[in-house]
Amino acid sequence: MLGYARRRTDPDTAQDVVGEALLVLWRRFSETPASDPTGWAIGVVRLCLANAERTARRQRRLAVRMAERWSPATDLGPESNDDGGVSSALARLSPQDRELLQLWAWDDLAVKDIATVLDLAPEIISVRLYRAKRRLATALDSASTAPRTHNQRSSTEVKGTP
Repeated sequence: MLGYARRRTDPDTAQDVVGEALLVLWRRFSETPASDPTGWAIGVVRLCLANAERTARRQRRLAVRMAERWSPATDLGPESNDDGGVSSALARLSPQDRELLQLWAWDDLAVKDIATVLDLAPEIISVRLYRAKRRLATALDSASTAPRTHNQRSSTEVKGTP
């Protein structure tokens, strides 16, 4: 079985596939045909190999979609040079506030999703996010020393701040 799998894929995947096939064979031991158990076992390995290949294709497609969505051109992360002082304002906030704001703004997660990530109740996240936005607005106001032009947004216009 291992030889069959190794001839069709890389050694690591072959071992994983044979391990999965052995589990299937163990669970279905009573169904093993007495006349040709080897052929049946290789057929199970073949199906497990097909499952592994489908999984690998799905993972590659997901990686491509994620790379397209979060490309450096669309990511306004802390490495951005043109962020209107957001990076320096974020640096003055607590790590918990930064994490909340980054999950919300940069990763575009909803309150319920942030609650899942941080393992807290959505109500708690909602209150903490509101307070973090206010602290960010205050930090942005205190950091701005130059007068705003007509095209600049004030810190109270930060996404979703009431």
